[in-house]
Amino acid sequence: MKTTTKTKINGASWFLFILLIISLMVSGKACAQRMPVEPQDFYFGVEATNGTRSFQMKSDLSTLQGLHVNQSGQSYGIIFGSRLIMGKIRIGKYSSSGSEASTIKSDALEIGTNFSPMQLFNNKSRIVEPYLSIAFDQAAVKSSGIYTPPPTLASSSSSNSCSCKCPNSPSIPADPDQASSAPTFVNSSPTPYSGKITTARATVGVGLKVHLRRGTSFLNLFSEAKYGMALGTNATTQALLNTSMLSQMSVDVGVSIGLIHNKANKKVYRSRYR
Repeated sequence: MKTTTKTKINGASWFLFILLIISLMVSGKACAQRMPVEPQDFYFGVEATNGTRSFQMKSDLSTLQGLHVNQSGQSYGIIFGSRLIMGKIRIGKYSSSGSEASTIKSDALEIGTNFSPMQLFNNKSRIVEPYLSIAFDQAAVKSSGIYTPPPTLASSSSSNSCSCKCPNSPSIPADPDQASSAPTFVNSSPTPYSGKITTARATVGVGLKVHLRRGTSFLNLFSEAKYGMALGTNATTQALLNTSMLSQMSVDVGVSIGLIHNKANKKVYRSRYR
């Protein structure tokens, strides 16, 4: 069967996401101009998170329509940047708790940045500080279940098209109760399917981080909550053509470790925990 693809784009969500990024860049530049900021150290490391995802589905399939999905799983990634702006790339796997009628699994890719506004106002290092998270998230959601195809037109070959008469048989009068020649439809049998829906989201959120540093290394413990606005949906099978995922709420806790390079002196230096 030929595979079809359907895409849904929310223009208003794209506009709000771009407007938020521009506002953040302008405000950060303005704050940096008002007060001098020392060159930021460069951080590079790896991280691991454990979290939950919650979203609702919209579909023409009875097993998926209005389904509220709760998933849990882990993600792994890399981080790079400064204490002021930290970039991140994550890859994660999540699965439903098993209470849904259909098993729903997700493979997620997240590219984004964390912005720590407190770094603009005071150069004193903080152990605990909040941050703002902005990211682009793409999730490939896999689902399995039973799909009932639409009714199909009965084949004309199944009816008797012969109009000849046997010479020795009397003519048979037409049956007045015989159905008219209108086309008849046959209901197709339910068939199992396994499909994938790829959804893109713009996510914004807040987090709290505990930052420990010693010598050339650092350790971060963090927790964050994010809201994802759906931007577009692609379906890979006919059964899931009219299925999409709505906005998503997520909560993650994690740890990151890595190395520090001092950009002010162009060398790595040692320091105590602070």
